[in-house]
Amino acid sequence: MALERTFLATPVPSAGGRVIVSPFQFAVDGSDHLRIDAWNSLTGVSLQVSYRFAELGGTIVAHRRDLALTADRVRNTLVVPLQPGYLVNLTALVTGAAPRIGQTFVSIKLQRGLGAAAIILGLLVQGYVTAVQGLGWPGSPIEDSARAGGVFRALTGTDPAASNDCVETVPTGAQWDLAAFSAVLSTDATAVNRRPSLKMAIGGIVVFTSPAPGFLGANQTSTFIWAAGLAHDTLIAQSNITAGLPTFGALPGGSIISTETSSMQAGDNWGAPQFLVRETLEVDA
Repeated sequence: MALERTFLATPVPSAGGRVIVSPFQFAVDGSDHLRIDAWNSLTGVSLQVSYRFAELGGTIVAHRRDLALTADRVRNTLVVPLQPGYLVNLTALVTGAAPRIGQTFVSIKLQRGLGAAAIILGLLVQGYVTAVQGLGWPGSPIEDSARAGGVFRALTGTDPAASNDCVETVPTGAQWDLAAFSAVLSTDATAVNRRPSLKMAIGGIVVFTSPAPGFLGANQTSTFIWAAGLAHDTLIAQSNITAGLPTFGALPGGSIISTETSSMQAGDNWGAPQFLVRETLEVDA
């Protein structure tokens, strides 16, 4: 009965203990596969995986596999069967578009078997890729999707109907770190003071509320601005009213960012909000 042996490698100290150089190639026997998973948020991206494979006769053959990625942040998968031999090295890049770090995440594993009986034998590469920054095995560190910086996105939200507050939802498969949020509120002739707040809710639980430092009366228009690291205004300007945001980290997919306006009237109207987020992918690897 054949036995498998495991040799534990030591991380390279000069790379912060995060890089392990493989001392030998992976030997496969015909029941193994490359499992390529990728998550992406940009239209037109294709993943290009290239690898060298040593056949049992000694011939080294170069292979390339391409996987067109959807832009909806869901898992895209390609399983590639491997013939008996040795996996020598592997690289992953993107083509067709120019994603930034935070938009295309790749995980490539060595898998034995298929379906429910499949087992993962090795994690080769995992991290974000771009058209010019790729991943390679052996050598690239294994990265977590939520710890790699992310991409800043300036977005325009939904324009709510009159007497309704702004409501924005973090997309499924994303994490948002809100850096700034602004929207214009115009009030009708009703003589009452309105005071907006910005709220964040995770799983229906409000985790943060930032009230604006001033009020808006009848027939007035002002831009309300919330930004990370910004203190509340002490001198209220009619045209711009500012307040602060927390720096506690990312909001997971499904979280709600919304305004809440006290004493809102039927003729009051918020414009479409504009906001800046740092987005990372929330992968299910």
